Amino acid sequence: MGLFLYAALSFSPEASRIAEAGGGIRAVSVRKVISSEYVRKKHSHHYSVVAQVSVPFDGGARPARAEFTSDSEVGRGDKVWALYAPSAAGLGVLVESDRAVLEEKTGGPAQWAIQVFALGMVVLSLCVGLLFGGFSKASRGMRGALKKGRCRTLSVVVDGVDVALEGNPPKGDAPRRPKPRLKLEGREGERLVVLLDPVVDPAHLSRELTGRQAQLYWHAFRPADRPGTKYAPAMLVLDGQRCVRGRLGTADDAALPEGAPVPVSRDLPEGDGLRAIRTLPSWDPHIHAPGLWSLLAGVLALALVALGTGRLATLILCAVACVAPAVARGWVKSRRNRRLQGFLPASE
Repeated sequence: MGLFLYAALSFSPEASRIAEAGGGIRAVSVRKVISSEYVRKKHSHHYSVVAQVSVPFDGGARPARAEFTSDSEVGRGDKVWALYAPSAAGLGVLVESDRAVLEEKTGGPAQWAIQVFALGMVVLSLCVGLLFGGFSKASRGMRGALKKGRCRTLSVVVDGVDVALEGNPPKGDAPRRPKPRLKLEGREGERLVVLLDPVVDPAHLSRELTGRQAQLYWHAFRPADRPGTKYAPAMLVLDGQRCVRGRLGTADDAALPEGAPVPVSRDLPEGDGLRAIRTLPSWDPHIHAPGLWSLLAGVLALALVALGTGRLATLILCAVACVAPAVARGWVKSRRNRRLQGFLPASE
């Protein structure tokens, strides 16, 4: 959306009219420098120039006043770039010290710096995705623990699924958020819980898992590494084919059980072909409709910009389009939390 905004604002209707009248970009001479101011910013500097240039229209050369920026000082007789239509002097002239700026205004390619920035963002996004998510492999969330030999396992039975308030909110006094929770029982009576992502539908998951036997894997932290940590990354594997991820803790906030060590490996013992249990809620107008309307408003704003609007309207519409996804996410998140709160016991 940022690139869309840049493209919309860099395009110039005046430049488009000149191009449609048969105009082109040609070098012209500076006849007189009216003013030249050196502008220094934190990471850049340039000259802000007001000059008179000589433009060779069909009816003869005419002087024209031009304002532009330049990386170097401009003097009389220097060449600058001008966009004009030789047969339509009434359309005026646009002058820049960099030809690429004028080409961009007529719908040409973006400047090299913008292209490098866009390519860099693509590469950065890909690297972040590979580093923190990777491809769809079951063991990606446990791979670090598996490689270091810190993965533990325990056979458990799923007692049920409910909703509980998050025990340790990430930001100090932030409100405790409701989260779906798996209740597990180990072979020796261990009472464990696994907090899940809020998008999980607890009612659906309860029908899938309650009463089923499963294998639990978790990252066993050293006390010195994570002082005060009550929850550990975990994965519950059902029938050796399906899995669900979450954060493991104990029902009474006691220490996690010792469990059995998992041999050092890159993958879980069941392999890397596990499928995530589908626990996303189906379409719920009360939860999802406001978010969808917000996204549609953003799409509509981009469509209006594409049809052509003034510069101020373009800025406003692009701002709406950029904010729309965040608003949609906020609406859905708020309504999902309210739905989960309906599953909480009366005492909470």
